[in-house]
Amino acid sequence: MRKLIKTIVVLLFLVLLNMVNVYATGGGLRRASIKTCPDGVTYGLHSDGHGGTHWHRAATNGDNYYAVGDAIYNDPCPGSSGNQGTAESTHGGGSNNSSSSNNNYNAYSQPIAPATPVTPAAPSTPPEVQKSEDVTLKTLTVDDKKIEISDTMAFETDKDSINIDATANHAKANVKVKGETNELKLDNKFEIVVTAEAGNTKTYTLNVTRKPGISETKLSLKINNYSIDFDENNNYD
Repeated sequence: MRKLIKTIVVLLFLVLLNMVNVYATGGGLRRASIKTCPDGVTYGLHSDGHGGTHWHRAATNGDNYYAVGDAIYNDPCPGSSGNQGTAESTHGGGSNNSSSSNNNYNAYSQPIAPATPVTPAAPSTPPEVQKSEDVTLKTLTVDDKKIEISDTMAFETDKDSINIDATANHAKANVKVKGETNELKLDNKFEIVVTAEAGNTKTYTLNVTRKPGISETKLSLKINNYSIDFDENNNYD
């Protein structure tokens, strides 16, 4: 009977032991067991003080390895081996005995990065508006007669003066006519200069020929002291 009771007590003890979270006890991790798993976390074996072992995350002060956080009863990465040097750093030579001490360790061992100064954004520069280089003529009229646009143009008239009107295609282009439009000669040359918004220019040439008209001078014929006067229509008095 006593043997049965003793057996039951041992079983209850083992059940309670498995239900209780076990934290790292004093002492370091076994150096030979230190290994880095594929996720980059380094672990090591720790003695439970009763002849058994369990795993912990590893922290190092550069010489020894110490347990961090809760005990892990199964190998965190079976088949992996080799220490890649990714163990957490610790100050001094002690283990972290609880989750609370682990939190304090993390807060102490990881310095807070200084705030990055915010550089004010530079004021935006409005895009430069491209000015027009259009120097083409839209219309050219002489005495209300439309002239076909080309680099060199011609016009005939029987008048002593003419009126030249030129318009550019672009609204911001400027047009200037060079030449005397009054008191025409038989052969006259005019320059139509178009200045674009961008400043470039083009010169068109208009040649105007004045056809000789009927003379307005009255003719007089005198025969034997008798005079006959002719008007512009060849009528005589």
